Amino acid sequence: MVKANHGCAMNVFVSGGRPNRAAVIATARRWLKKRYGRRNGEWAYWPIVPTVFIEERLELSGGAIATDIKVHVCAGTVCHVWVEDKRARLSHLFDCDGKPLPGRDPDYPREDQALPVSDRLVDYVRRAAAIAPRIAGDLDPSRIDFLVTGQCLYAGELTVYSAAGYGTWTNPEIMATIERNWRLDRSDYLRRRHRGIAGLYARALKARSRADARNCRPATSPRQA
Repeated sequence: MVKANHGCAMNVFVSGGRPNRAAVIATARRWLKKRYGRRNGEWAYWPIVPTVFIEERLELSGGAIATDIKVHVCAGTVCHVWVEDKRARLSHLFDCDGKPLPGRDPDYPREDQALPVSDRLVDYVRRAAAIAPRIAGDLDPSRIDFLVTGQCLYAGELTVYSAAGYGTWTNPEIMATIERNWRLDRSDYLRRRHRGIAGLYARALKARSRADARNCRPATSPRQA
């Protein structure tokens, strides 16, 4: 696997000499010239120093357990876990204890795309939910992704822009849980000092966040503010 660290969909599968070296290098050079995230204002990508790296391709457990486990974390609290089998095109939602949750996700919205729940899958979900907060630390809402093999989990990606911020869930409680745990007044943005229009925005958002906290309401998200 040839990959880049500063964006999405920057992966080349190399097998049997294909694609050839020249094609891989040409693709990698295009990645390195690109600053990912400008279209959707995903500014956290911009300071990353673009780097190309190579990994051994893992044999994932699609069809047996799942291929991916994605843990959504807010300031150290697991909000929910999203499990996918990309080979079978199935998925399921869980809480931090491995309890299945109702509702569907943006990638597999139909009820007939529900992934069967097994004891082994629940064990993997619990493991991922235990590890993810240690990786995320005190970050604002983030998603920690794990690749699943027959033997263990591999941490594969960390993003603060799950679905570019536009993902929707058919279970409204999932978004409500994120909103309850997302403390904007403790975010990195509001902990730093800003000048000019950014300072005006920060002060207004901080005042709104404090008012919402006093009224026991979740603070407005940045995309709504």
